[in-house]
Amino acid sequence: MTETSTETTTEAIPDHLQAGRDEPHVLEACHDSEHEQRHAAAVLEEACLAFGTLEVLHQINITFRHGALTAVVGPNGSGKTSLLRMLAGFCAPSVGTICWHDVKRIALAEQADERAAWMPLRVRDVLVMGRYGHSGLVKRFDRRDKEIVAEAAERMDISRLLNRQLGQLSVGQRRRVRLAMCLAQEAQMLLLDEPEGGLDIASNQRIFAEMEKEKQRGAAVVFATHKLEEAAKSDYVVLLNKGVVAQGPATEVLHRKQLSRVFGSEMLEEMLV
Repeated sequence: MTETSTETTTEAIPDHLQAGRDEPHVLEACHDSEHEQRHAAAVLEEACLAFGTLEVLHQINITFRHGALTAVVGPNGSGKTSLLRMLAGFCAPSVGTICWHDVKRIALAEQADERAAWMPLRVRDVLVMGRYGHSGLVKRFDRRDKEIVAEAAERMDISRLLNRQLGQLSVGQRRRVRLAMCLAQEAQMLLLDEPEGGLDIASNQRIFAEMEKEKQRGAAVVFATHKLEEAAKSDYVVLLNKGVVAQGPATEVLHRKQLSRVFGSEMLEEMLV
């Protein structure tokens, strides 16, 4: 009778994820004069994000600028959502660094989450939450807050829905509510995860018009998408497939050769039809 080994093996963590683990990876403020001259809102340097041995972002070097619209383009599973969540401060790089400059508030509109549909909240309540960063939980909700909430609702065309329960809304309507809540925050960095998903053409056009207004206000606006026609509307494009494949002005990055490196030739041909 032969003995069966009960030992289990675990995949080794790559060396580059082991390096510098004791060093700080998140800097709350960046006062580097070079970054300031480049109007940087957030700077990632050699940033990796891993969950155990699973690396979802690899050695990212990107500068996101105030007053600019940046599209993060890549297929499903390329790390777009993880990058936005890291920019929002929800997770820190495993190695490398991320720092923010002149960013006091960050607003993140994630993709539709059906789990939120049951919450006993009116649309008005959700938009009011967007002002907590200004007023706090205990400070009185003043006239200025009310005006900003009303304006955000009008900008996303949901004024008629303010007294409706969140669970009564369609997926597209709930997405517009989340976007309105982000607008109400008056954030210096606005992050949108596939904002065009689940919306009709008119709503999609409205979103991009509002993103342009936020950019003109001086905010750093970053949105994730896999739609090339949406990415073409941006100032800068980051092609992402766990690592940065290419980055730069949209007119320089959105070319067939570079796109095929991210999406593959077959998928790209389907996208371009």
